[in-house]
Amino acid sequence: MVGSLSAVGEIVYVSEFSEKTTTGFMMRSGRKVFHYPKGTYTPVISDGHRIYLTGYSSITALQPVHLRALRQARRQARRK
Repeated sequence: MVGSLSAVGEIVYVSEFSEKTTTGFMMRSGRKVFHYPKGTYTPVISDGHRIYLTGYSSITALQPVHLRALRQARRQARRK
């Protein structure tokens, strides 16, 4: 069973009740770009800086990671 949808920027988020997960899809292409193992009725809320996922008994704040910073962190981790 699917909960309500939330749109933040170019991504639409949907929560799924039986699996209790939240998934994000690009609006134009439908490509899956986000998945998180928590979620309930309203998948995400945003303050313009972070997204907040509401679980059955929790709220999780997630900070966006830019692709360039992620690639750089992976390169540094390989060097160690």
